[in-house]
Amino acid sequence: MALAFVLWTLVIIAVLLAMGAQLAIQEGRAVRRERSGERAQSRAEAGIAAILTAWTPAKLSRQLPSPFDSLVLPPGIGWLGRIHRLNEGLFLLDVSGTDSLAQARLGRLVRSHPLRVSPAAALATRGPVSLGAGSVVIGFGGGASLGDSCSVGDSGVAGVASGGPVTLTDDARVAGATPIVTRSAAQDSVAAMTDGLVFEELARQATVSVGGGSWAPAPALTGGRCDSAPSTNWGDPLTETGACSAYVPIIHITGDALLLGGDGQGILLVDGDLDVSGSFHFGGLVLVRGKLLPHPAGGQLQVTGGLVAGGVGPIGGSVTGLTVIYSKCFIQKALRTSGTLSPLPSRSWKRLF
Repeated sequence: MALAFVLWTLVIIAVLLAMGAQLAIQEGRAVRRERSGERAQSRAEAGIAAILTAWTPAKLSRQLPSPFDSLVLPPGIGWLGRIHRLNEGLFLLDVSGTDSLAQARLGRLVRSHPLRVSPAAALATRGPVSLGAGSVVIGFGGGASLGDSCSVGDSGVAGVASGGPVTLTDDARVAGATPIVTRSAAQDSVAAMTDGLVFEELARQATVSVGGGSWAPAPALTGGRCDSAPSTNWGDPLTETGACSAYVPIIHITGDALLLGGDGQGILLVDGDLDVSGSFHFGGLVLVRGKLLPHPAGGQLQVTGGLVAGGVGPIGGSVTGLTVIYSKCFIQKALRTSGTLSPLPSRSWKRLF
């Protein structure tokens, strides 16, 4: 009996030791899985941080020109990611972090945090303004001539803000909350936008950068979808439901520009003078460091948004066929492409499965 008792005792001790070892092994595995899960989540969070650092609204606007477009990102260190465009200024970052024993998938809603740019008038210049036949400048908000939701009226500003004299000839007309404002403050405001940090920052974020020359931009489609690859695709301001209506680029022309006609939207930056020989429509913000000049063959330039230039009209001459209709809506729409990406202030983070 004593021998049997000893044997049973040894068996019970062996079972207890085996159970203890099994529990220890399982606990160790659980700890390793937990640590692996934490590393996977850290890598996913690092991936989100890397995306926010490397990508801007301008870059995403060209890579994802239409709502609900998706972009697969090059893999990072321990993470894979996608970016989904939800609307004009809202994006979903979908990032998966991996480790040896675990995977964590995180989603983060981010939006564009645009630069703050407010033109003093529908047409602002630091030099003199000379408008001739067929030129109209309206500082009351609206854009009924373009087929966009911005056609509704909004707030108004001055018609012309100039640092020099304003000359109207023939049937040229200016209207606004204050039709014409002539003061030195206009010079400072225009210089800040065309020569200062605002212009340089927007130029660094340019979606399309081209040299000086002649351009005739128009929306480009491939397979019925907006193709943002051509440098002559500057979006579509005329059709609200068009394939390129959501593509709002920042265009930087590094010299003098001659527009032969066409359409575009967003932000147009011109380092030199701007000249128009055809019929050109642009929705958004136009910043010209040089002058807006008339072409000998005549041209029709219509800007719905705001136009800022160093001067308007040559010495002894005037600009004809110019139409500027102030639209705060179009300017804000254009500026959504600028700036940086920032998470929504609340409920921007979620674990995905």
